[in-house]
Amino acid sequence: MAQSRQNGSAPRKPASRKTANSASNVNSRNGRASVAENSRDRKGPARERDSRTTSQNRDYHVGNLDRILLEEGTRLLKSEGLHELSLRKVARKAGVSHTAAYRHYDDKNALLAAIALDGFHRLHEYQTEAIQKSGQDRNLRFLNLGWVYVQFALENPEYARIMYGGAGLNFKEYPDLAAASRRSYRELLLSVRLCQKSELIQNGHAKQKTLAAWSIVHGLSMLLLDGQFPAPESDAIAMEKMVKDVIVNLYYGLK
Repeated sequence: MAQSRQNGSAPRKPASRKTANSASNVNSRNGRASVAENSRDRKGPARERDSRTTSQNRDYHVGNLDRILLEEGTRLLKSEGLHELSLRKVARKAGVSHTAAYRHYDDKNALLAAIALDGFHRLHEYQTEAIQKSGQDRNLRFLNLGWVYVQFALENPEYARIMYGGAGLNFKEYPDLAAASRRSYRELLLSVRLCQKSELIQNGHAKQKTLAAWSIVHGLSMLLLDGQFPAPESDAIAMEKMVKDVIVNLYYGLK
């Protein structure tokens, strides 16, 4: 102290309580701001997850969960196969509880029936396009319907393998599924009858002839899917030609 006075400098006063408190408040505010920023940073992914969850819940509330489950089930069926499919796994993929999934599908078979029904709707689109492309040519209509049946199976194996009994479904328990299957059959039956009217196919036994034609294209589809038949590897055009050659042989057998 004596040295300070000798040097002519005033002694340092202690910081006032007000100044100290102000500094403390600033530090406190800065600390809270830093914590808040860190908290926001940490919550970023959580917010994204919340957004996704909210979106899924919104879909559920507007009645889309059944379709979401169907689409996830179809993807799982394609990637992992029938035996790995379960309603719980599908629900997990859809981001919902298995309880929510069971509100729409009673069990795995109910989901498979819905997937198969969706497959028949898609097959009908193939058939409709084939008929439109054929115009008034009844012979070409018969040929094109046979080809698109095989084409559909090759392009949609996840559907084709369960639509006709591959999943062990009892169609009597699912009237909509049975009706969709009959509609597909009726297109081929009508084609056979039109060919009979034009004397392209022998008259009589139209249903038996339709069954023969259906058996050929379905059997060929499954053989190709299972790799039991030497399919052409060059391109889709070669595949179509090979399949149509088989159908032509069938056609001449029905004449």
